[in-house]
Amino acid sequence: MNAVTEGIDAIAATRVVIRSDDSIATNAVTGQKGYRTFSGTGAAMDITVSSVRAYVGALNKLASFNKDSAVKGCALAAAGVC
Repeated sequence: MNAVTEGIDAIAATRVVIRSDDSIATNAVTGQKGYRTFSGTGAAMDITVSSVRAYVGALNKLASFNKDSAVKGCALAAAGVC
């Protein structure tokens, strides 16, 4: 968390990183496996609001990734690839 401005009307900028336990990714360069992470950012005059915005942003990215993965998996299964 960082302060964007100073004083009584200061704005806090927050960055949150979350990971999904069921989403393992392989690094294309090193070949190492690890958990996929998703980040979100938020800014507000209230630290709590800033943090919640960042967390919701990260959750939205996670949900979008899971939805896209499910759609691609269904398409591959329909094509007989899986």
